[in-house]
Amino acid sequence: MRINKEIDKLYEAIYSEARYCRDPLVASPWGYEAELTHINLEGDTLSVIFKISGACYSQPHFDMVAGNFSIRSGAVISRRKMLKMYAPDLLKAGVTFDPNFISLSEDAVQYLLEQNEDLFKSEAMASCESYFRSAAFHIWLRDGALILTPGFSHPNSICFKAYSIRPS
Repeated sequence: MRINKEIDKLYEAIYSEARYCRDPLVASPWGYEAELTHINLEGDTLSVIFKISGACYSQPHFDMVAGNFSIRSGAVISRRKMLKMYAPDLLKAGVTFDPNFISLSEDAVQYLLEQNEDLFKSEAMASCESYFRSAAFHIWLRDGALILTPGFSHPNSICFKAYSIRPS
């Protein structure tokens, strides 16, 4: 039951963020759609992932938002704890924590690119590397790996992918 309440809170937070992203004094379209896309169970961790499509200040926004929960206690698992458990090398490389996402240092971006070099063509890697330096990432688990996804304003961006960090 506790996990259900936490998932409800996560969904409400997504809606609240979408609703208040607009300037009420400026006429501009806004809206969002949140679709439950994945539920992953890895050991004691349950990851629930929503695919978000929206418009804020007339700008499109696409993202994957995740909640990570302990099966035993039902409590939300913090991003810091997720990184300590599943990607300690990424954490050591340098991660900044925000209440809703993480940001990567230069070293952490390099680590992410090295772990996922098979996903990139050489010309795409430089473009994505530049974007990742300022991107906000959401994290969850899938198939034993920590997954990071950045938000984008274009759904077909070459960098809009799920990036995995395998345990070392």
